[in-house]
Amino acid sequence: MLEEDILKPERKILQVRNSQNNSIIPIKPLKHENLKTLIVDADGISDSNIAKICNLNLPSLEYFELWLSRSDLSNINIDSLAPMLSGESFPNLVYLAVRQCGNMSEVAQAIVNSPIMGNLKVLELTDGNIGNGNALLKSPIINRLHTLNISRNRLPKNIIEQFSELKCRVIADSQFSDRYYSVWE
Repeated sequence: MLEEDILKPERKILQVRNSQNNSIIPIKPLKHENLKTLIVDADGISDSNIAKICNLNLPSLEYFELWLSRSDLSNINIDSLAPMLSGESFPNLVYLAVRQCGNMSEVAQAIVNSPIMGNLKVLELTDGNIGNGNALLKSPIINRLHTLNISRNRLPKNIIEQFSELKCRVIADSQFSDRYYSVWE
């Protein structure tokens, strides 16, 4: 997934012209009216491919799960998440999971400050490096969530205690993961 260009059409259309007035008709991005769940589980997905996925027009999408890497913590370019964070690509998103992210605190900050927080019910930021959790702890909008999952982020007990004071349900299981993934083989 690092070098492969996903979502590339079999035929490359450079332009489409209107035959009546010779104007250029914009090529529309991929759209699916009824897709409700999308799970992207790729070991080492590029920022370019993340941007393409986040730019899909999926108006019915409610559940989006993004695994960045299984073998190592990978940083993500926040700009690649911009279409999703704006709420334009996935306007009905209620469940967002980002996993195995090296710059999870930066991702958390971007999510908390984005328009999608108004609709989200469940936010899962697991298997990463969320730092001291300030991006989440200092944001009052987090309390609007039903569930916040911050498991396997290597958080110390005193930080987990601070999370337990939030008004939403907080899951902070097993802060150190020795989980085995078959993808590693």
